[in-house]
Amino acid sequence: MRFTDGRLTAGTLLDASWEATVDRPASRDRNLAARLGPVRIDLRQGLALAAPLLARPLPIRELAGELRLQQLEARLQGRTRGEITLSGLGLDLTRLRLPLAQGELTATGVNVAVEKATLPLEAMQPSRIDAQLSWASQRCSVAGKQPVVADGMSGGLQVAVKELNLKSRSPRKISAKIDLRQSFDLQRLSLERTLAVDALHEQLTAQVYLRDNGEIEMTRPEMKFTLAALQGIAGGKKLRPLPLTAVLTATNIRLPAAKGARPSVEHASGTVTAGGAVQLSATGALSPGQQAVTDGTLRIDLDRALPLAAPFLPKGVACGGITTLTWNLAALAGQKPQAKEKNPLRMARSSLGLIDRGELTMTLANRAITWPLANGKLTLAELRTPRPVRLALPGKDGKLRLEGELAFARLSGLPGAGATLPAQSGTLSFDGELSDWQSLKLREQFKIQPLGLSQRADVAIGRLDSLLEQESITTAALLQRLDATIITEAAAGFPAKLTPIPGGMELSGKGNAGLRLNLTAGRGLRVHATAATRDFGLRLKNGTTIEGMTADLLFERDYALARGKETGWTPLSASLVRPLPEQSGSAGATELTNRVREDLRGQEHDSRRFTIRRLVAGNGKTPLELTALEGDLLLTPEEMGLSFFQAETLGGTIRLRGMIDLRPEVPAVSAACSFSNLETFMLLPPEVRQESRTQKQETAVTGEISLDAPLATGQRALLEGLKMRLNLRRIGRDTLERALFSLDPYERNEQLVSQRKLLRNGNLNWLRAGTLDGSFSLEGEVRVKGVNITLPPVERIRLADLPISKQMAKTVSQVTALRKTLDLVRSDTLLVGPEGKISLVRRNNE
Repeated sequence: MRFTDGRLTAGTLLDASWEATVDRPASRDRNLAARLGPVRIDLRQGLALAAPLLARPLPIRELAGELRLQQLEARLQGRTRGEITLSGLGLDLTRLRLPLAQGELTATGVNVAVEKATLPLEAMQPSRIDAQLSWASQRCSVAGKQPVVADGMSGGLQVAVKELNLKSRSPRKISAKIDLRQSFDLQRLSLERTLAVDALHEQLTAQVYLRDNGEIEMTRPEMKFTLAALQGIAGGKKLRPLPLTAVLTATNIRLPAAKGARPSVEHASGTVTAGGAVQLSATGALSPGQQAVTDGTLRIDLDRALPLAAPFLPKGVACGGITTLTWNLAALAGQKPQAKEKNPLRMARSSLGLIDRGELTMTLANRAITWPLANGKLTLAELRTPRPVRLALPGKDGKLRLEGELAFARLSGLPGAGATLPAQSGTLSFDGELSDWQSLKLREQFKIQPLGLSQRADVAIGRLDSLLEQESITTAALLQRLDATIITEAAAGFPAKLTPIPGGMELSGKGNAGLRLNLTAGRGLRVHATAATRDFGLRLKNGTTIEGMTADLLFERDYALARGKETGWTPLSASLVRPLPEQSGSAGATELTNRVREDLRGQEHDSRRFTIRRLVAGNGKTPLELTALEGDLLLTPEEMGLSFFQAETLGGTIRLRGMIDLRPEVPAVSAACSFSNLETFMLLPPEVRQESRTQKQETAVTGEISLDAPLATGQRALLEGLKMRLNLRRIGRDTLERALFSLDPYERNEQLVSQRKLLRNGNLNWLRAGTLDGSFSLEGEVRVKGVNITLPPVERIRLADLPISKQMAKTVSQVTALRKTLDLVRSDTLLVGPEGKISLVRRNNE
């Protein structure tokens, strides 16, 4: 039985033909042959016809083209066997417009075709599928905030399904072997003002098994990706085109049938090459136990990579050489996302707990590095890693390690005074170890040549596990929970000639400094600081110069840790059991002289002694120069200051002792000084100094002075608490006359006016002055024409009545600032407030 010349026509909308043949129609083994085709459907007319039946708005704004079928043929042999073949099924679209969320999609010249598909039938079930699909598009564009245009897209898919069983025992109800080949080509892709891609090609081959047990296995998949040019746009500038090549292969990718089972990969490898600038190679695997393993190498050629990154860098940046990064990691995969943590240590432990082992290594072999500055450029001839920078993540021993060494050579072009330095070379090395989240050890060392600068630091921290219990980590928690020892040392060996360094200073000679901190959790903090110099020199921007300084300085302090509010109290019995020492002035010139000249050197076992060959303060017309300086510093919670000081200046000698008593609530300063043959005219400007020489004025001063004063922050309390005694055994009458005039410039005090008149007619034999309870007194004796005459005494002049209010306001401001510093110096307790605020306080109840 034959059915021929079947045809359906609906104007220009539809045109279809078919035919069929049945052999032995009455037999159970009859054969059937049916063919449909060719078929043509006009899609524009079809859309218009179906529009009233579609929801509004229409999902398609414009559709122009045809749906074609060359032939669909079915051949059935009896009731069990047959074959279905399809050829020439295609969709030809001259224009397509679709509405999208990000903008309208417009496509032209679209062609999608099933070139051929064959389905052999066994027991009326397909046993095999062979199909070839191809597609192409002349242009596809998406409008919107980020316009995208793709030209010349095409692709293909070849599928061969073998051993197909649709009645398999598999939980998936199917088993088969599939050979897959897929490809994609793109002439050009453009993201306006962002990116351009030229000549992209991608292909994938794979073999997939659908097993009877429900497992899906992919063997020997291989993906290749090539890109002729990838060109970015930054700041309106086009970047240099970059070619890309990538290859990815794998073996035995498995997806079990069990619910919730995770995939596994026996082995995977890949390489990426970006125009010789970047080379990446990596391998990996994913075990059934969900352990992911990967290792690889990333190599960056800076000579080739820099032109690509140039638009993102300042103009003038240059560098060359190779940077290499390697890794080897094994970690758990497929874990649930971690909950947010405020404690960074706990978060780090949770994250690293997923890593079974790991190692990252970075190697630098860079050269000719240049970085532009505002005035010039910074250059570095070489940057390398004598010891690669290596991070080893916790393994079976539970230790995280960090180590490495960086070295640079011929650093030059430093800004400011650093430009005059010779080219520098140096190294930075570091080693660290974190053990079981309980202890941390770090060691770091930095050296610079030829300046001879070196710095070293060692850190040891214990009881880290106690921080894991905290909701968050604060400074207060660190002080209360950790045991720590921090040691840092620095040394410098500059040339004998002053050498400029960045910051505007000039240095010479040798020096070193050290700091050691010992923290005992919740109990105390010990600070130990040292500084030493040998023939050290310094010159500041303002002209202050130090030459030949030799010093050995030491600072030690123990701080207790306490919690509570920042309040203090003094028991009533404290004033009876431990009364504060009474302050008093010196008992006379002889006692004062003996006190000042007493040799106090060695009081601190030479631990705070310093000597300076020459010191020049200021760079104006009247710089002050001191030579042969020698002194001892004293810095304790009870006292601080100079326990001994001696220097040559103004043609004479000064020796003094000045201390600040920190024990009372209001600190008090106590000082005693003796001086001899000081030529005060040397403090005058050069022209006035020459005039003094011409007039043969007497300006030499010899005597002693003592001072006791509370560091009160009020002007009245400061003046009334001031106790001063001055004994001048020799003073030029011109010097004294100027001093008296400064006390009474308007000549309102008759006693001062009388004394000035006597001084003009004679020479001073001696002079004593003092202050007590806010009043100033002065007495003395002059020799006039061979007769000793007592100066009219000046008694109880109120200091508050003198024209010194402006000077006192400045002094009070300085004392207020000093008190804040002294409060820190005499503190002996680190107090943790209720809200975690840290403050330094003094325990008044001890």
